[in-house]
Amino acid sequence: MPLNFILDSLTISNGISFNWKMTDPMNYKGKVKMSSEALDTASAMNNFFSDNSSLDLTDKTTVWVSKKVYKALKKGKSVSIDASLGREKLTFKSAEKLTANYNGKSESFDVLYATTDSGNKFWILDDSSNPLIMKMSIGWTIEMKDITSSK
Repeated sequence: MPLNFILDSLTISNGISFNWKMTDPMNYKGKVKMSSEALDTASAMNNFFSDNSSLDLTDKTTVWVSKKVYKALKKGKSVSIDASLGREKLTFKSAEKLTANYNGKSESFDVLYATTDSGNKFWILDDSSNPLIMKMSIGWTIEMKDITSSK
């Protein structure tokens, strides 16, 4: 059973900031701020959270892949990433659809499905300006269920 990840108070302006919650059995929450530089070019990610943590990321992404990673996948190229487990090659496999709640309404999203050479799996929103990781399986699975934007 995957952990559900809930984004709240999402603000996209000079980077991205948001509050997050994870469901049972973790029941963690915290805050994240990512710089626009990290969102443009980072190939490393922070995928492990502590309860009540506050992250300020300038050279890593979390919950999103960078535009650099997205563009390589969209072109069908492999790209080197570190999803907090060491460097590995991420390769686009197929286009798929996933469902999540966005501002209280169920929505269907186009995603890029990609896997690493070690078998880790990512479903990334097919949006060059907003490559949000909608689902990820890296030894454990987490899936985006609720997104609330402050617009």
